[in-house]
Amino acid sequence: MKQRSKVFSWSFVVPLAAALGALAVPRDAHAIVRLGGLLGVEHIRGANNATMFQYRAEGAVSIFPWVQVGGYLQGLSPFEGGKTGWGGGAMLALRPALPVTPIDPMGYATIGYQRAPDGTSLTNSFTAELGGGLVYHANSLIDLELRVGYVGLLNSSLHGFTGNVGLSLNL
Repeated sequence: MKQRSKVFSWSFVVPLAAALGALAVPRDAHAIVRLGGLLGVEHIRGANNATMFQYRAEGAVSIFPWVQVGGYLQGLSPFEGGKTGWGGGAMLALRPALPVTPIDPMGYATIGYQRAPDGTSLTNSFTAELGGGLVYHANSLIDLELRVGYVGLLNSSLHGFTGNVGLSLNL
């Protein structure tokens, strides 16, 4: 029997074709790189409810039109005062484009780690967030965002919500 050469393998063809297909989509169909900042509130329900001012920086790249992966870093400042907490993690965003309108829906999911701010009843924890919102395309470079989401602390039964407004740059 004839042995196949191990020099060439078809296993790379599908991922390569998908990557080239994503690059072939016109640039105005989706952002290749998105950098953004968000300001808002995170409220965690529990023994002693904790409400914090949240500020977040995000960066993402498009892997397919309307599908972005990236990461985030955030700060959390309790409204009651105390030392600021921080967090960071990975994110997946779905940002479909609707025809004819400058306003589009968006959905996102994150998984990360959050160091609890001092002055709250929270503990350091891994977190998961699932949310959605609206994106207004001011022009080809700038998007304005309005988001709401559900957030859960993975090592406890504590959970709550986030609400944010943001600005992102599409490069």
